[in-house]
Amino acid sequence: MIQNCSISYGIDDLVDMPPKRYIKVKLNPTDESKGYCENTLKLLKEAVKAKAVNEAEQNYIKLRQLASGFMTLKGEDNEKFQIKFNDNPKLDALQDIIEGMPPDKKIVIFHHFVMTNELISDRLKQMGVKHARIYGKSKDPIAELRKFKSEPDTRALVINSRSGSSSLNLQSANYLVFFEQPD
Repeated sequence: MIQNCSISYGIDDLVDMPPKRYIKVKLNPTDESKGYCENTLKLLKEAVKAKAVNEAEQNYIKLRQLASGFMTLKGEDNEKFQIKFNDNPKLDALQDIIEGMPPDKKIVIFHHFVMTNELISDRLKQMGVKHARIYGKSKDPIAELRKFKSEPDTRALVINSRSGSSSLNLQSANYLVFFEQPD
């Protein structure tokens, strides 16, 4: 009986593991977002040149959001609102990966932004893929994790990289996607 101990394996102990495959997918901005991307990139370059760190960081975050298919804007009274783009090549690429998986395999999808969790979840629903979600406002993240691990028809776990970046055992997954770069 093992109690209060953890078991660890060295790289040499993993002889029967298949090789890792890194699949990088290059995506171009859509016509709808291209102007925003070009303008934000210009502002980022200007901020870097002027050594305006906060402005550079804000434009970098905006570029990351644009790459994920949305952007956050400030309205009157500094009220934030978000715009989702109709076309989303990043979600299309994720859909291709999931559709290419054998039906008995599972995938973990890490993301960064809260809006991205919604976008991914909406796409999975459209595809008819049962999934679990863990993010900062999850009511019961442990139940969501159990759902992913124990229910064979729950094929995807959509998880915020901050909420799920430590202490999770995700061995039940066969695929892992970093939808967005973590901080």
